Amino acid sequence: MENDIYENSIIVGADHVNALGTMKTSAFFSVLQDVSDEHIALYGAGYNDMLEQGLLWIIANQRAEISRMPSLGEKMTVRTWTGSNKHVFLPRYYTVWVGGEMISKAAICWTFMYSESRELVGAEDCPVHIRTNIEEMKPFELNPLSGPKPVKGAVNSVNHAANASSSTDIDTDSDNTGNQIKEAATDFTVPHEYIDRNGHMNNSFYFDIADQLVEAGREPSSITARYTSEAMEGDVLTANCTSLGSRYYITISSNKGNHFKLETILK
Repeated sequence: MENDIYENSIIVGADHVNALGTMKTSAFFSVLQDVSDEHIALYGAGYNDMLEQGLLWIIANQRAEISRMPSLGEKMTVRTWTGSNKHVFLPRYYTVWVGGEMISKAAICWTFMYSESRELVGAEDCPVHIRTNIEEMKPFELNPLSGPKPVKGAVNSVNHAANASSSTDIDTDSDNTGNQIKEAATDFTVPHEYIDRNGHMNNSFYFDIADQLVEAGREPSSITARYTSEAMEGDVLTANCTSLGSRYYITISSNKGNHFKLETILK
């Protein structure tokens, strides 16, 4: 696997796309994750293999740069390969193609959690160790501990959806002359349908919540996301959004603490 590039394709279907016929962010990352599992399973470290050892694959953070999203009916081809271990973190890299056009490059940092205790696995117990000489092919650096950055000049005035039924313009001295910081929020209760085989809300669904707070009809050109804790069925989540021009910063939290942070720039 050290020098292996894996490839698989799907036809973008109706369940993958939004009302405009372009792929939803949640579906985009779900496809990348499915191809990842197919690849690692070939080497005895897939989801079921890890579960037999009492371990779960989970995502720490992810990043993508996107020239355009695939459209309904298009053939989306994902190429993926692993990077070298960074302690307990295993980075994986991707390019996404439609025909001969590369439409995205991405990276996801994976790690492990004990299925029973729900604690993260320490580096000394990491079950997968990879050293690769195709590391130089990575599309960009992804620090396992890095994450989205808040909008410069924002104030933390939105704490709950009840306080932000509509966006609020806030004057700012930001470098983005002519723009104003906007804040908004929404509440969401995690339904049973969002719980995946790991027993928590699937990471891709955080994007569906976040999409409620970004400007409709515009595709992302870049996405950086970080997961900090699990959300479970019945949890009431509050998504807070701060935006300045085309840049959005979204956090999703509950009374348990923060679960997810997202930074995206729209076209």
